[in-house]
Amino acid sequence: MEEIPLERGLRQDNFSDDYIETLFQVWYRAGRPVARKLLDSAPPDLEGRKPRLATLKLWIDKKDWDIRADELDAEVMDKVNKNAIKDKIRMLENHAKVGARLVAKGMEFLDDSEHGITKAADAIRAIIQGAELERSSRGLPIALGEISRLSDEQLMKLVSDMQKQMDSARGVSELNTDVVDAEVQELRELEGREDADE
Repeated sequence: MEEIPLERGLRQDNFSDDYIETLFQVWYRAGRPVARKLLDSAPPDLEGRKPRLATLKLWIDKKDWDIRADELDAEVMDKVNKNAIKDKIRMLENHAKVGARLVAKGMEFLDDSEHGITKAADAIRAIIQGAELERSSRGLPIALGEISRLSDEQLMKLVSDMQKQMDSARGVSELNTDVVDAEVQELRELEGREDADE
């Protein structure tokens, strides 16, 4: 196969940069097809021309279309993740509101049983479930929002700090266990002495 020099292949047939960019967009939106498939769906330029297959292959390879597409995919995933976080925050905020309303309904019953709940057990259940739902939902949306704005370096530091706290707590727990074991041993020794004195 004859190798086309880069300069000639990249500007072959004098296609404009705008047209080459249009073909990149068509290629990317079509899911990065091979050059042969792209050629079939490629629109003509303003003069009604289409590039040759060899030219398309060179553009895909030498103009780093795959690298650009990877960068675009990463941006898309970033936006999808941010939207998912926003959706989760909205959901948790709604859960907190529902929980507060359940608590209010249960409390209304305790004050006056004409507000939709007719049994004391239902009122108590509504208060407990509402309080639990509100408790589990409050604060989490704020935390998720704050975490989503952290850089990778900040996230790594946060994880590292949390690990240190867990390790420290584990060390205190082990120390407390040793103290308790020592106190139990002392009590046994004292009890042994008292039995011997009798």
